[in-house]
Amino acid sequence: MKKISWVFLFVNILIFSSCDGISTSARNVNKLEGIVENVDKNYKKYTEKEWEQADKKIALISESIDKNPEAYNPKTMEKINNLIGKYQGLKLKKGLNSFQNALKDFGQQVEGAIKEISDTTN
Repeated sequence: MKKISWVFLFVNILIFSSCDGISTSARNVNKLEGIVENVDKNYKKYTEKEWEQADKKIALISESIDKNPEAYNPKTMEKINNLIGKYQGLKLKKGLNSFQNALKDFGQQVEGAIKEISDTTN
């Protein structure tokens, strides 16, 4: 009877350890989807600290994927790469929007400076 208990325990350990890789890969994809979805909804108002936090989360997930690439089939890797690409695109878009706003502010400042100089010379 003890022998059957040990065999049963051993089989359960094998099953759970083999499923852990699957669940880890699924968790990584789900986490990545959640991060990208959140960034997509809120990137316009993200602070520098929020971008840093998102970058760290993405980096941790990427490291986990790199440590166990065989747990991801080609279709899942394509999805992961698309999500990371979308995240990078949103960062770039935010940066371009910030740059555009900075140029607009600069233009208004130059306009104000020219107006002030013109007013004092008259």
